[in-house]
Amino acid sequence: MTKIISLRYTLQSIFLNFWLIAFPSAYLLAFGLHLGSIGIWLGLIIGLFVGAVISLARFKYLVENLDLNELMAKRAFCCILLLGF
Repeated sequence: MTKIISLRYTLQSIFLNFWLIAFPSAYLLAFGLHLGSIGIWLGLIIGLFVGAVISLARFKYLVENLDLNELMAKRAFCCILLLGF
């Protein structure tokens, strides 16, 4: 279940970064400000930068809210199932 949630976040992040930030900013820079191909590349870089910042913020949030006791209990349960103890 957690893999599905992680995949959902990834797809939403890609949609947000490229379709709502990178492509519009690339279009604005290339055609609105007449920068041409340089504007397209700058727009894509802006989208990648925003995506990196959002992913870093999410990673920091997940690490700060990590419950180590719950994680260790899940790992112990899996080891018991795999090893047959």
